[in-house]
Amino acid sequence: MPLQSFTRLRAASKNERRYIMRHALGWYRSLVISGLYTLEKGTTFDATTVSSYLPALKWCIESHPILSAAIEGDSSETPMFIRPPELDLQNHIKILEPGFSYCKFHDALDLLKQATLEAHDQPWSNVGTIPQWKILILPLPNPLNIMQKRIYVMAQRGRLTGLLSQLVVRALREALPRETRYKAYIGQIVIDLRSFLPDYSDNTMGNCVSAVYETSACSGIESTYDQSFWDAVRKTTSRLSDAANKLDDQPVGLLKYLSNFHPWFLEKIGKRRDSSYEISNLGIFDPSIYGSATATATPSQEENDWKIEKIVFSQPANVTASPLNFQVVTVKDADMIITLNWQVGVLGVTDEETFTKEVLNKVKGSMEEIASA
Repeated sequence: MPLQSFTRLRAASKNERRYIMRHALGWYRSLVISGLYTLEKGTTFDATTVSSYLPALKWCIESHPILSAAIEGDSSETPMFIRPPELDLQNHIKILEPGFSYCKFHDALDLLKQATLEAHDQPWSNVGTIPQWKILILPLPNPLNIMQKRIYVMAQRGRLTGLLSQLVVRALREALPRETRYKAYIGQIVIDLRSFLPDYSDNTMGNCVSAVYETSACSGIESTYDQSFWDAVRKTTSRLSDAANKLDDQPVGLLKYLSNFHPWFLEKIGKRRDSSYEISNLGIFDPSIYGSATATATPSQEENDWKIEKIVFSQPANVTASPLNFQVVTVKDADMIITLNWQVGVLGVTDEETFTKEVLNKVKGSMEEIASA
């Protein structure tokens, strides 16, 4: 396809260049959101053919035109979004065969984890001609275990992300060997700045994130959830709210002083990380909001037959930033799922798998204690 036939859209922003260069260096691959979708019995929908999903994909592309954009010069310092004259949706949807690697999974969460890990391992190719997104579908003929366990954590007016940050610090303090414990931990908590875009709505798609850096001292952390604990949760929550409602003093704004991303990234290899952990919370996803047809889509009875039971949000491990990355997403009136990713070999513990499982179990146990109090 000749380059002359592509439509030039706009130059990538500094923040977008950061992600593009990380992928070009081989450090960043797919951000993955996996979901378990179920259909009511008797629904006439063929989940095994690509054509069944094309109307939904066309609607998504019409609603979010950036999904039709490829990247020109992804390894350069001047990447540009371009639009090919046509899209072959066969490049963006794949029906997976329920082969041997999936047969051993009888629990829905284990299955989503396996599918997510395999998606993370796939680099994007032909980024200059094909937009970088794909839908992977694994039809499941038999019902899996979809046990739900709900934990309510709105006690003491503390919001979830602020609470999680405090619980992560406690978990790290308890899980790390005594000789490797630190005086303080720095949390990088991601915030959403899409509300500052013109014509913003909750459906707006865009890479508009910044972060709040939260320093938490390790000394004086008790195992109880007393007034000082909830004061710390409220303080974090207040800082997140304030930061998400202003454009001044945003860390992401410092990128405007950076011209060359390639050498900047290479210089960071092996250097001290800027934070101990990252929390990225997508919030509460309400499937009912997106159940009705809009734009040019045609309503159908089958729209009401779909249910989303679980969602898993996962990002690639950081090569130069936080060594521990917590991703959170909640389905309304259903599960909240937390994933923890890390770069292998950088945590400074003998058994990273055991350590990370212990951290997650401690966070989960603390939330259950709070919910039952």
